[in-house]
Amino acid sequence: MEWEEVMAAAEAFVSLQQEHQRRLQGGELGSIFAWQRQRRDAFVRLRAAVSELVPRIKKREDGVLLQELLAAVMAGEHHLAVAAAARREEMSANLARIRQGRRGISGYRTASGVEPRVLQGRM
Repeated sequence: MEWEEVMAAAEAFVSLQQEHQRRLQGGELGSIFAWQRQRRDAFVRLRAAVSELVPRIKKREDGVLLQELLAAVMAGEHHLAVAAAARREEMSANLARIRQGRRGISGYRTASGVEPRVLQGRM
Protein backbone atom coordinates (compact mmCIF):
# COMPACT_ATOMS: atom_id res chain seq x y z
CA MET A 1 0.00 0.00 0.00
CA GLU A 2 2.77 2.46 0.84
CA TRP A 3 4.55 2.06 -2.51
CA GLU A 4 1.34 2.96 -4.30
CA GLU A 5 0.99 6.12 -2.20
CA VAL A 6 4.61 7.11 -2.85
CA MET A 7 4.29 6.47 -6.58
CA ALA A 8 1.00 8.38 -6.81
CA ALA A 9 2.45 11.32 -4.86
CA ALA A 10 5.61 11.33 -7.00
CA GLU A 11 3.60 11.18 -10.23
CA ALA A 12 1.41 14.08 -9.05
CA PHE A 13 4.48 16.12 -8.17
CA VAL A 14 6.22 15.40 -11.48
CA SER A 15 3.05 16.21 -13.41
CA LEU A 16 2.85 19.59 -11.64
CA GLN A 17 6.50 20.23 -12.46
CA GLN A 18 5.89 19.49 -16.13
CA GLU A 19 2.77 21.67 -16.26
CA HIS A 20 4.57 24.55 -14.56
CA GLN A 21 7.56 24.15 -16.89
CA ARG A 22 5.23 24.31 -19.90
CA ARG A 23 3.42 27.37 -18.57
CA LEU A 24 6.69 29.08 -17.70
CA GLN A 25 8.02 28.56 -21.21
CA GLY A 26 4.71 29.78 -22.62
CA GLY A 27 4.86 32.96 -20.56
CA GLU A 28 1.75 32.15 -18.51
CA LEU A 29 2.97 33.70 -15.27
CA GLY A 30 -0.31 35.00 -13.88
CA SER A 31 -0.68 32.26 -11.27
CA ILE A 32 2.96 31.72 -10.32
CA PHE A 33 2.22 32.05 -6.58
CA ALA A 34 -0.47 29.38 -6.86
CA TRP A 35 2.12 27.12 -8.53
CA GLN A 36 4.39 27.41 -5.52
CA ARG A 37 1.52 26.48 -3.21
CA GLN A 38 0.51 23.53 -5.40
CA ARG A 39 4.04 22.16 -5.53
CA ARG A 40 4.51 22.69 -1.80
CA ASP A 41 1.30 20.77 -1.06
CA ALA A 42 2.30 17.98 -3.45
CA PHE A 43 5.74 17.81 -1.85
CA VAL A 44 4.20 17.57 1.63
CA ARG A 45 2.11 14.61 0.44
CA LEU A 46 5.18 12.99 -1.11
CA ARG A 47 7.25 13.52 2.03
CA ALA A 48 4.51 12.03 4.22
CA ALA A 49 4.21 8.98 1.96
CA VAL A 50 7.99 8.48 1.93
CA SER A 51 8.15 8.89 5.71
CA GLU A 52 5.63 6.10 6.13
CA LEU A 53 7.43 3.86 3.66
CA VAL A 54 11.04 4.22 4.82
CA PRO A 55 10.69 2.29 8.11
CA ARG A 56 9.05 -0.59 6.24
CA ILE A 57 11.77 -0.98 3.59
CA LYS A 58 13.51 -4.32 4.07
CA LYS A 59 15.20 -4.93 0.73
CA ARG A 60 18.19 -2.97 -0.50
CA GLU A 61 16.64 -2.85 -3.99
CA ASP A 62 13.59 -1.05 -2.62
CA GLY A 63 15.83 1.57 -1.02
CA VAL A 64 17.70 2.08 -4.27
CA LEU A 65 14.42 2.37 -6.17
CA LEU A 66 13.18 5.00 -3.71
CA GLN A 67 16.43 6.96 -4.04
CA GLU A 68 16.17 6.93 -7.83
CA LEU A 69 12.56 8.07 -7.68
CA LEU A 70 13.39 10.95 -5.36
CA ALA A 71 16.45 11.88 -7.45
CA ALA A 72 14.23 12.11 -10.54
CA VAL A 73 11.77 14.35 -8.66
CA MET A 74 14.58 16.61 -7.46
CA ALA A 75 16.13 16.75 -10.94
CA GLY A 76 12.79 17.96 -12.29
CA GLU A 77 12.65 20.60 -9.59
CA HIS A 78 16.18 21.69 -10.49
CA HIS A 79 15.27 22.04 -14.18
CA LEU A 80 12.22 24.08 -13.23
CA ALA A 81 14.33 26.36 -11.03
CA VAL A 82 16.85 26.88 -13.86
CA ALA A 83 14.04 27.71 -16.31
CA ALA A 84 12.51 30.14 -13.80
CA ALA A 85 15.86 31.87 -13.30
CA ALA A 86 16.32 32.19 -17.08
CA ARG A 87 12.82 33.63 -17.44
CA ARG A 88 13.49 36.07 -14.58
CA GLU A 89 16.69 37.26 -16.33
CA GLU A 90 14.80 37.70 -19.59
CA MET A 91 12.08 39.71 -17.89
CA SER A 92 14.67 41.83 -16.10
CA ALA A 93 16.34 42.68 -19.42
CA ASN A 94 12.97 43.58 -20.92
CA LEU A 95 12.15 45.78 -17.96
CA ALA A 96 15.44 47.66 -18.34
CA ARG A 97 14.64 48.25 -22.02
CA ILE A 98 11.15 49.52 -21.14
CA ARG A 99 12.55 51.91 -18.56
CA GLN A 100 15.05 53.24 -21.07
CA GLY A 101 12.22 53.81 -23.53
CA ARG A 102 10.21 55.69 -20.93
CA ARG A 103 13.14 58.03 -20.28
CA GLY A 104 13.40 58.70 -24.00
CA ILE A 105 9.72 59.42 -24.34
CA SER A 106 9.71 61.70 -21.31
CA GLY A 107 12.22 63.92 -23.16
CA TYR A 108 9.47 64.82 -25.61
CA ARG A 109 7.15 66.21 -22.97
CA THR A 110 6.54 69.93 -22.90
CA ALA A 111 7.90 72.02 -20.08
CA SER A 112 5.37 72.72 -17.37
CA GLY A 113 3.42 75.88 -17.97
CA VAL A 114 4.17 75.93 -21.68
CA GLU A 115 1.30 74.97 -23.92
CA PRO A 116 1.81 73.87 -27.49
CA ARG A 117 0.67 76.39 -30.02
CA VAL A 118 -2.16 75.31 -32.19
CA LEU A 119 -2.40 77.00 -35.52
CA GLN A 120 -6.02 77.36 -36.49
CA GLY A 121 -7.28 78.20 -39.89
CA ARG A 122 -4.08 77.21 -41.67
CA MET A 123 -5.48 74.32 -43.59
